[in-house]
Amino acid sequence: MDINDGRRNSGDFGGSGENIGRFGSDHSLSPMSQVKRTPVFQQDYERIDALMRDKHAVMGHLGGLNELVGQGVKLKDALYRTEQQHGFAPEIERLQGGLYSPGEFMGIVGSGRMFKDRSAAPDHGEYTHRLQWHAVAKDMESNPQHYTAKTASDLYRGLAMRYGHGQTAKHNWMSLFDHNDNTGDYRQPETLTADLKQNMHLPALQQSLLAEHSKRQKLGTLGAFKKGPDRNQYVEAMQSMGIQKYDAFLAPEHVPSPRGGGQQPSTKAFAPIAIVKGSLKKTDL
Repeated sequence: MDINDGRRNSGDFGGSGENIGRFGSDHSLSPMSQVKRTPVFQQDYERIDALMRDKHAVMGHLGGLNELVGQGVKLKDALYRTEQQHGFAPEIERLQGGLYSPGEFMGIVGSGRMFKDRSAAPDHGEYTHRLQWHAVAKDMESNPQHYTAKTASDLYRGLAMRYGHGQTAKHNWMSLFDHNDNTGDYRQPETLTADLKQNMHLPALQQSLLAEHSKRQKLGTLGAFKKGPDRNQYVEAMQSMGIQKYDAFLAPEHVPSPRGGGQQPSTKAFAPIAIVKGSLKKTDL
């Protein structure tokens, strides 16, 4: 996720971090309106900072996710299940194109909506921040004694509260999840994405992210077609690459098909349809 600030197994951990940038559980849920602590969740963010530095711990917390994906559950749906158990908003934000100011991005975080990061480069990955938060949620479930918050969504929204209070020097979005520097750990999303693509111990996640990376690289070559005068060229290019889901055109009379229980809702306003050689052709959702 880019914001324009001038650059576009569990266990006990120790440590803290610095420096906003690029960017079932049986626990009871607690609305942020009922949580009053100053400074906001400092102990919890210190724990998250240590967790993101511990590669082994993060990979351990992704094991259950790998099993679900291996059983045929889509990665986005498996992530959504945990997010809903931890009190995130039911809507998923679709970030796509352009830069977001820190205030705009923190508005999304403050609403409790997780996001699909379509604005991120393939090496960053559109699901990587959700994978980081999945690890946080699972660490909270495994080690509740290290947290004062009850759900991951409390801590997610809490970052926006800290930003609103001017607490931006330490334990903010960038320092915990979107670090500028090559830290070599999972505070930098590119490192987590790269490691998962090579992790044969989590084969389902590995294959899912490799497929996403390949698709994003293909889509990156289609900008000239998509923005050009001949949309059929764009559709034909998508079809030649074997990509069945494309949004060459959106029509208000077509709405997304309903999702079943535990499935992530669509991030598109309308179901996509494409004009192919003069006729309307619906695409798969």
